[in-house]
Amino acid sequence: DNIIISTPGRRAAIYKEWEINRKLEESKWQKKEEERREKLRQKEFAPKKAGFFGSDDRIMVNVLLNEKVKADLLLDTGASLVLLSKKFADEIKKKAKLTEGDIIKMQLADGRKTDARLILLDTLSVEDAKAENVIGAVLLDPEEDIGDGVLGMSFLSKFNFQIDNSEKKIILKKLDKDIKRKEMP
Repeated sequence: DNIIISTPGRRAAIYKEWEINRKLEESKWQKKEEERREKLRQKEFAPKKAGFFGSDDRIMVNVLLNEKVKADLLLDTGASLVLLSKKFADEIKKKAKLTEGDIIKMQLADGRKTDARLILLDTLSVEDAKAENVIGAVLLDPEEDIGDGVLGMSFLSKFNFQIDNSEKKIILKKLDKDIKRKEMP
């Protein structure tokens, strides 16, 4: 029966109210999204505890390489890279992609020099502590007895880490790349 047509002033007021409400909703959504991202960031950078096994002078760690292959690696803070035995690297190639690089000369802990092939691991995880793009090497001499391999600093340097011998745990806290590291004087 009745059709009411808004005046131009009333239409402008409705549009203005809609715009204010849209901005409020957008602001609320952005705040929730920022809170969600911060929670994820805190979870990612929270310390992770991982068990280890071995004798008093050897710490062995269960790892997952490229999210597919399990290994037991010897934790060695003196090793600059993650090292894998040739036998174990051949096993990895059957199950997962392994990016290979140049052949290099490496010096082992006992001073011997040997050939190794550089590799890039897409991921290396120690329980919940995960690092991406970890540089490593495969020892090319099949006679080198290093078990599956060595967990070296190319992984460990991505974390602040502690070893809790009484609990047989390694505590790994991922470094936040957004935090500027203080330079030594």
